[in-house]
Amino acid sequence: MKKTILVAAVGLIALACQAQILDAIRFGDAESEKAHNFTGEESAVVQGAYNTTGRKLLKPETESWQTAPMRFRLKVDPAAKNYITVKFWDGDVTHDHLVMFIDNKQMGYVGNYGESTIRTSADCYEATIDRRTGKGDPEIFRTMEQAALARTIFRYPGVTVDNHPVMRLEVYIDWRNAHFPGEPSYVGKGLDLRTIYYTGNEKLLGCFKEMLADGYFQENVAASLRPGKRPDFIGLLHLPERYMEIVKKLGRVNSGMPMRGEDFVFTDEEIGVVALRNGSDVFFAELFWRARRGISNLAKIHMVTPTAEHIATIHQEQEFIPSGKFSTEPDWVVYGFRPNRFNYPGGYYRQLRAGTRIPQAEHADDQTCIGKAEFYRCSYGPYEIAMNATRRNQSYRFPVPAGNYRILPDGPTVEGSTVLEVKPGTTVVLYKQAK
Repeated sequence: MKKTILVAAVGLIALACQAQILDAIRFGDAESEKAHNFTGEESAVVQGAYNTTGRKLLKPETESWQTAPMRFRLKVDPAAKNYITVKFWDGDVTHDHLVMFIDNKQMGYVGNYGESTIRTSADCYEATIDRRTGKGDPEIFRTMEQAALARTIFRYPGVTVDNHPVMRLEVYIDWRNAHFPGEPSYVGKGLDLRTIYYTGNEKLLGCFKEMLADGYFQENVAASLRPGKRPDFIGLLHLPERYMEIVKKLGRVNSGMPMRGEDFVFTDEEIGVVALRNGSDVFFAELFWRARRGISNLAKIHMVTPTAEHIATIHQEQEFIPSGKFSTEPDWVVYGFRPNRFNYPGGYYRQLRAGTRIPQAEHADDQTCIGKAEFYRCSYGPYEIAMNATRRNQSYRFPVPAGNYRILPDGPTVEGSTVLEVKPGTTVVLYKQAK
């Protein structure tokens, strides 16, 4: 069975059902476009990252926001739920909307950046709510809840300009330059309480309770209502009702921002991230950092202690499967994915690694991972990290450096020269203890 889909997009679109990809079209690939009955006369083929192609919709001559459409056909499973994914390159973000139609019915718009997953999943859930029962799609519900819970880990304790305590969004280990310091953030941006309201999750309720205790919620409401300030209408429209319903549930929960709570270690081997709380330390690391062109041996660190805040780009050891291909580091110093855009005081600054020959890892199934290693070995301050991100069923040996270490968050003590086994898809984090 096939349906006609109308879309305005750049990149690749894949349609999946129950985690199995049913069909995909690669824009700019003549064979793929022909096989999917593609038409899009007012679009141009562009060369994307990693030698991939895409299409760019040309601006219309009129003042209308709408471009001429691109049309194509994809296979679907008529007896199951189908999900459509669109691949964009990070530099493609604009203020324009992606609007998709299936059988001439609009299907929504695209969201970007990590925080947008919270608001976008809430949008999707609301679109499925049955007004008779007040319940929406259970799978989208779980996604909305999991996205919000995962993002709460990436908040670190800070202060406002008035020296009030606040939780801030982790931005320093990001793949793109971000505003420093991170924006105040607890569960989501602004006054959008939908995820807390719909899920009633006790951990999310605990985060909101802490937001109230810090006074940031009240401050945010007041700021939205100041003269000359454009109100956040999405957040304010249902705010009184949702606020009262949420407050009724707060008595049974404890305050609960992860980075103010008990010690823990969070790792995601697929994207190379480590986040942990250890005593009074808050520590974030991105081991697969800006590795767009190949194996860079670089990691990004953000560590907050009671006496200092560390932001560092450091060298690390990586083991990878060589492809025999290489790329060259460009002389870009602003973003990691586009040429220089700003004029710095004192003239032009050079990229330290410009011209460096960078080996590419073998990732034939996904060229966006040509900079992903199989095993990472990272050391910063008192912390030692060994991450096994292999695609193969292979364990790696990790010789513990000289000293006395504790396996985080609550593991045993290990001595230097001990060899630990790091199994596939796992990470070992050590903390060096004082003698």
